[in-house]
Amino acid sequence: MAFDSDHELTVLVGRDAGADFRGMGGADDRVRFLGADSVEEASHAPRLAVFTRATHLHEVTHLVSAANKANRLRALLVDSDVEAEWLPYIFERAKLRLLRNLLVHHGDSVPMRFVWAWKRGIQARVVANATAMGDHLVVRNCALKSFEIPFAAYPALSRIRPEERNGFDVDPDGMFLHWPGADVHLTMDDVFEAADPRVRAEAMVRKTTEDKAFGAAVRAFRTERGLLQREIRGITARHLRRIEHGFVPGEEALKKLAQAHEMDPDAYLEAVTERME
Repeated sequence: MAFDSDHELTVLVGRDAGADFRGMGGADDRVRFLGADSVEEASHAPRLAVFTRATHLHEVTHLVSAANKANRLRALLVDSDVEAEWLPYIFERAKLRLLRNLLVHHGDSVPMRFVWAWKRGIQARVVANATAMGDHLVVRNCALKSFEIPFAAYPALSRIRPEERNGFDVDPDGMFLHWPGADVHLTMDDVFEAADPRVRAEAMVRKTTEDKAFGAAVRAFRTERGLLQREIRGITARHLRRIEHGFVPGEEALKKLAQAHEMDPDAYLEAVTERME
């Protein structure tokens, strides 16, 4: 069977796999969605992700195994709709071993971030999920790469009390982790730098001029409109300062900025870009 390979990723959405992700795809999109009845078509995808509930995992065993063996499986996202103690049985029942590209989650937020990242080709820079394990933070991005860093890696992280280490929120777009109590933000770039001394050294030398120019343009446009930082509803003044100093905003932050300027997101981005030229 010939397969349309123009899409960067094909996602098979299994039976009862949560939100209707298929509605997020478009004809010219990087991500193509297939329903649970399209297993045969999905088996020809050059790059495949499978979303399934744990209780339906056995229904996609053959597809997942074949794609993994052929190095075509980019992700298996399993929504844990059973108690954690039953997960080993679920995988045994499905005759599946733990896979490198496996991500067990609960609810729609992780798959939504995964799709958002792949649609924009920035899966390495978007947080899928994270957890604190003792004195270390483990972060997984939407390319399903795992990074383990000590809380002592950054002074801000070291200030977070042990009992609060798992008290973080993940930005809806996965652009950062946020500990509200300590007001600490951590991006995937921060994680890369903490996990790899070479990357950290390079980052200290390399200045992100384009991001800084975008931030300066955001600030210039805001001041042109006579808006104060506190008047951008839905974004804290601290986070807005980060954006205006070069932090790349996620989709939700862009929507809030556009709303404050009484514009749609596309028009807002166009106006900001014009001020970068």
